[in-house]
Amino acid sequence: MAFGLRPFLEQDSQAILAIANAAIPYDLEGNQRWLRLRIQVDEQRFLRRHYVVIGEEARQLVGYGALEQQGPDPQRLRVYLLAHPGFLRRGVGNALYARLMEDLEKLNVTGLWMQEYHQDSELLGFMHERGFVQTRLTWDMRLSLAKANVSRLMPILEEVAARGIIISTLTEEYRRNPGVLPLLHALFNAARDESFRPLTFEAFRQELDQPGVIPQGFFIAREGERLIGLSALWRMGAEPDYAIQRWTGVLPIYRRQGIGAALRLCTIDTAQRLGFHMLVAYTDHSDPVMLALNEKLDFHRWFGYATLEKSLQ
Repeated sequence: MAFGLRPFLEQDSQAILAIANAAIPYDLEGNQRWLRLRIQVDEQRFLRRHYVVIGEEARQLVGYGALEQQGPDPQRLRVYLLAHPGFLRRGVGNALYARLMEDLEKLNVTGLWMQEYHQDSELLGFMHERGFVQTRLTWDMRLSLAKANVSRLMPILEEVAARGIIISTLTEEYRRNPGVLPLLHALFNAARDESFRPLTFEAFRQELDQPGVIPQGFFIAREGERLIGLSALWRMGAEPDYAIQRWTGVLPIYRRQGIGAALRLCTIDTAQRLGFHMLVAYTDHSDPVMLALNEKLDFHRWFGYATLEKSLQ
């Protein structure tokens, strides 16, 4: 079957959404959010190349593919590959992939990554055949804030406070110590699982400068002057009623003492006070402690996302 390939145009948006809805019928809301995020990409700041595939016979769009910078590193790009059901292995996948790889020859890129629904076995298999390796499985876990009632867990906060551990916001810590940022960066890397890449100080600072950060929802635990844990609330840009729970972590020697749960209770309370309807937590499949904590806080699993990576070095 013959196909035509050309750069994406703004008027292609609804046709691309129709393809996404046909290929991913189990997350129509997520498809809408995905499209809004693609439209909002600032190509003056972030590198992007994206294309559509047109069926020569019916003249209808049957696929979309993109290379997209998502973060401060232009050498590591995200790949998107979307095809109407039944078309991925009928030439659409090959056409898109070949064009994206052709673009890479002109860019100084060292790595590619994707994040796809774990049940999309056809696309995952297609990318595995092209050298992509699954490195992570992440659960999309959600808490309905209108229904959430975590009052039964409030004694955890009292127990943590009784041990002399103080939980304050990022705004309060900045006011107390204007030089806290390097300490917070060190805590961030030390509290993360070893499977995560450490963030450089500059990358960490840029993350904190993102408009989605909610300073009054960014909580830090400390014992005396030592920072020992953190948990952050972020806005989900394309969904004003949704907030994202990010960066929950505690130094290893302070784990299993209720500090992580106390931090999370603070973020849930703040999200409710700010009027968000849904709180989302992306949790690694290999982190049973965080999965158990989320379920204790009444989060429910919605989808699993497989992360695939390919090194170009």
